[in-house]
This record gives sequence, structure tokens and C-alpha cells, in this order.
Amino acid sequence: MAYLGPFLFLEKDSPVHAMDPRAKAALLAVLGACAMAGPPRLAVGAFGLALSGLVASRLPMGRTVRGLLPLAPLLFLVVLARGLYGGGEGGPAVGWFSVAGLAEGLLFAFRLGTVAVLGAVFTGTTRPGAVREAVRWFLSPVPLVPENRVAMMMGLTVRLVPVVLEEASRTRAALAARGLESRKNSLVRVRVLGACLVRRVILCADRFSLALASRGWSENRCAASLTLGRADVAAACLAALAMALAWFLPSLAV
Repeated sequence: MAYLGPFLFLEKDSPVHAMDPRAKAALLAVLGACAMAGPPRLAVGAFGLALSGLVASRLPMGRTVRGLLPLAPLLFLVVLARGLYGGGEGGPAVGWFSVAGLAEGLLFAFRLGTVAVLGAVFTGTTRPGAVREAVRWFLSPVPLVPENRVAMMMGLTVRLVPVVLEEASRTRAALAARGLESRKNSLVRVRVLGACLVRRVILCADRFSLALASRGWSENRCAASLTLGRADVAAACLAALAMALAWFLPSLAV
């Protein structure tokens, strides 16, 4: 079965799909920076815009939620580690956990979740070819940077991530059919799964490179035309206005 995770492009008729990829990449960078480095109110604003983009993109909500669920153990470990070691000395505590550390961990987990939702909206509404052309456009003014090569590598990476995840799913199912899940030693299961997956991925990459070479693939391809419309500019201005309001209004109220 093909991988249908949240970071795979899905064709839909929505305003977010119709946006220029350069505008979406700029919004992703700005909102991601606000979510990770801004004050908490700015992170909340970025999360609200991420949810608005997810709803406006008409992507399947269930698919997105199921795809982001594997991040839950990582976020739990972040909260746990910050609760144990991030609160410093003194202050209220609950058992071994510092209340301040738990608050910091929850905030950091919220920031990471916001960035994950932003990434799911961007990759779910942008074709890999459009991502390649946007990277080429952003890097073209930078001297001494081979923008065609970097753009080609980015485009291939976006295309191959679902292939690798699908190979992982097939390898896991094949090993389970051969009784690997019955082994009690988890290290043995991880070692066998990792070795088989690495072999399948290398073979897949070899076939992929041969297919590209046989078709005369080159990094110096004709660039597709990108059009920055009024809707793209309006969306960027509204996002910037929302972030500015989230930044300045609380300080003005004081």
C-alpha cells in the first residue's frame, strides 16, 4: 500500500494549493521562526494560522492526525526531560519533577507540534516540482551556490521520502510474516529490520539512478514559470499582520 502520511502531496482544489510555492515557503519560514523562537503568544498565533491553513487546504484531517501521532513519544520525552532537568534549583516541584521545567517542556513540545503542522500543510499542498523551482528561485541570487543542483537534490529528496517510508512498511510486513515479531529480543528485531531496510533502500536508489541516467536526466533543466498572484501577496500580508498584532498588542495593553 502506498504511503499516505501527512507529508505527502495530495491533489485538492483549495486556495492553499493554488498559492505560489515561493509565498508558501516564505510563510513557512516566518511562521516556523515565530513558533520556535518567538514569545508564547506568537507561538499560539502561528499555531492558529497553521490550523487555519490545514482547514483551508481541505487535506484529510484524519490522515494528518494519524501521520503526526508518531511524534507523540518524542514530545513526551521532551516534556519529561525538561521536567527532570530544566527547572533549575528551587521553586515548586511535584516529586522529581520541577513545575517550571514541566511548563518549559510543554511549551517546547507545543512549538515542535506547530512546526510539524506547518510542514504537513506545506508539503501536502505543494508539488515536489514546485518545491524544486521555489528553491531554485530563492538561491539564484546567491553567488557561488549551484542553485540547479541544490534544487534538484531538494526535489529528489521530497519525492523519495514517501518511497523510503513505503519500503519500510513493506519490509516490516515481510519480516512479520516470517515470524520476526515472535522474537523476544527487541535488539534483534531492530537489527534485522534495519539491515533489510538499508539493503532495500540502496537497491531502490540504484534502480532510481539508472532510470534517471537512461532518460538523460540533467540538473540543467528548463525552469518552470512561477507566478506570484494577488492572493499570494494578500495571504503573506495577512499572516504578517497577525504576527505583528500578536507581538505588539499585549505590550500596548500594558
